[in-house]
Amino acid sequence: MIKSKDDQYIEKYMKEEYSSLNSENKFVGKFILKNTKGKVLDFGCGPNLLFWSIFMKDATRIDAFDILPENIGYVKKALNMKSKSPIYHEVAKYVQRTSKNNDADMLNNTVEKIKVLKIADMLKILPFTKNF
Repeated sequence: MIKSKDDQYIEKYMKEEYSSLNSENKFVGKFILKNTKGKVLDFGCGPNLLFWSIFMKDATRIDAFDILPENIGYVKKALNMKSKSPIYHEVAKYVQRTSKNNDADMLNNTVEKIKVLKIADMLKILPFTKNF
């Protein structure tokens, strides 16, 4: 399979910014952990939806949209490969320690919360109103 320049850029970006749980990611993650509850609507989710969704332990539903098909494609790949990627396990363990959450299956439970993952042009009417 030949990868486009956008696919290569996304992979490079994710490797550089989200291959470890650095202090900046922990800072943002703690904010998300503390302030995210109920239904989440993520416009412009980017390729890192799964990474940040793990911090949303009190979310009941996550609907995500992005204008770039490459971002949605990367997220779908991440959802399918989650168990093979050490960073997602590292984030889940961090969230468990930080929030004193004993959910042994946090990663799979997070994926179950992601109900909608679509390409959408944010300048047009979005197909989310019935859920929010």
